[in-house]
Amino acid sequence: MDEQELHWIQTFPTRERLIKIRDFFTDNEVTDELFRSEFPLSNSDCRCFEHEINGKTWKGFIYLKRNSLMGSIFSYYDDVPFIIRGYPKIPYAEDSKVLEQEAWAEDKVDGTNLLFWTFPDGYLMAKTRLVERADRQGYQGNNWMQMASSTGLLDEIKMVCEQGYQVVGELYGEDNPGEFIRYTTPLAFAVFDICKRENFEWLGLDEKTKLLWNTNIPQVEVEWMGKLTSDAIFKLEKLAGEKIKENGIEGYVVKYYDEKDKDAHFAKVKTGIIKELAWKLADMSASVPMEFIRKAIKKAWDNQDGLKTTDDIIAFVEDELLEEFDEERVKKSKNRIKKLIGVRFTPPEESKELDIFFDELKGRKIDLNNKGKILSMTSKAFPGITPSTLFKAYQSYLVKSVIVVDEVS
Repeated sequence: MDEQELHWIQTFPTRERLIKIRDFFTDNEVTDELFRSEFPLSNSDCRCFEHEINGKTWKGFIYLKRNSLMGSIFSYYDDVPFIIRGYPKIPYAEDSKVLEQEAWAEDKVDGTNLLFWTFPDGYLMAKTRLVERADRQGYQGNNWMQMASSTGLLDEIKMVCEQGYQVVGELYGEDNPGEFIRYTTPLAFAVFDICKRENFEWLGLDEKTKLLWNTNIPQVEVEWMGKLTSDAIFKLEKLAGEKIKENGIEGYVVKYYDEKDKDAHFAKVKTGIIKELAWKLADMSASVPMEFIRKAIKKAWDNQDGLKTTDDIIAFVEDELLEEFDEERVKKSKNRIKKLIGVRFTPPEESKELDIFFDELKGRKIDLNNKGKILSMTSKAFPGITPSTLFKAYQSYLVKSVIVVDEVS
């Protein structure tokens, strides 16, 4: 690879990189060998796949690095070049391109990110951040597409996609629990971004709202507009802290449209309360608190199709934790990360009856993070159970359900 090729791969704006990749797939018959000789990407950076979809062969690569191309798909569908822009990993507002720009803040709903599109034959598909198809594995074995269909919105989402767009939103509710917020509706979906398939451009707020105006597809709420200063970030954190409650939000995604790039840029503002909780818990230990490891492992579980080995899972979890904690603290937590990964990905068969019992305790508003109390109550309810089985079942349940911290509301 010469310096000119390396330059555009590393430095061109995201949209231009995607257009060049689409041109490369149009001008060449791209194989795995050719792709990796042209682009400096390891197997962990970009994973190849091949599927039969609606009687057609769909094969290509999904980009896994956590940057502006995260989750993008470079592929052929029935031998036609087919590129999907992934939803990027979003930086904190203080370290983003949005800082000091005229922007708007949208509610950050606590669920699962799903990105929808239609193939050239009109077949509707969706993906999670790191898995190229969402019609197979979802939370606790559920199918993401089947779960999304229960919202009654797929026909209208498909209609928007058939006009040449990707639709990105959050699937949330009791049947798909998030990390911090408890929702009382079984399942709901709200759009937060739309991308033009033709040129990979994220729409600005007005264009996005206009496109969805005559549909029943909900949008996330716009909370604030203005220049994103440090003072504005502080006010948004404080405002979002008041909404960490049942059916609330966990923070905001702040966006601005760059006329030069013809693209939108994103930044996240987490509530001050959640940040304070993270560091308060961290101060109690040299390691990352279990609550945050469990949440990272749940995300790994949701994206497990893209994680082929235990090392892949560990790396995914560590990357998630590095967003909140320093590298030294994450490094010291490696043993407990490995331990919880083993519990989550190989849960004991005996845990099924215990899960029902833990559900009952949660329904009685008993704090399931009180390990001593819960283990004592459970051992009395299940005489004869071994301490090892009980503890593994308890840890597995916490990871699967990702207990919401009620006291922050």
